[in-house]
Amino acid sequence: MMRILAVGLLLFASAASAQLAPPHAQTPAEPCSNMIYPVNQPTNRPPVPPATWRAPQSAVVWVDLTVDNRGNVKDPVIAVSGGKEADEAVLKAVRHWTFRPAVCGIQPVETRIHIKLNLAVGKPGSAPPE
Repeated sequence: MMRILAVGLLLFASAASAQLAPPHAQTPAEPCSNMIYPVNQPTNRPPVPPATWRAPQSAVVWVDLTVDNRGNVKDPVIAVSGGKEADEAVLKAVRHWTFRPAVCGIQPVETRIHIKLNLAVGKPGSAPPE
């Protein structure tokens, strides 16, 4: 059974933007009737589009990763490629992310999530907010 975490962030990095769509969490092997899924921390930096990109250019990358019971990222893999450079930028960023871990009852648990990231350079509306 899949559940959707109802948290999405719009993150900006200089003239480039990366949007984090709500992750899809896979339920653990043992069912949990009151599971709270991982929450992305606001300190997580978005992937920065490759320096070789010129405006306008964009890519969508889906990444699967495990959030351990401490909120650390393990085993990130590209599920849907946005191209070699975009994939490398996403993997570089998510390896440094932390989450509030999933919780079953009061016990933090490891879970695997599926995240969509939109990378863009020079798209209208991609300027950082003032």
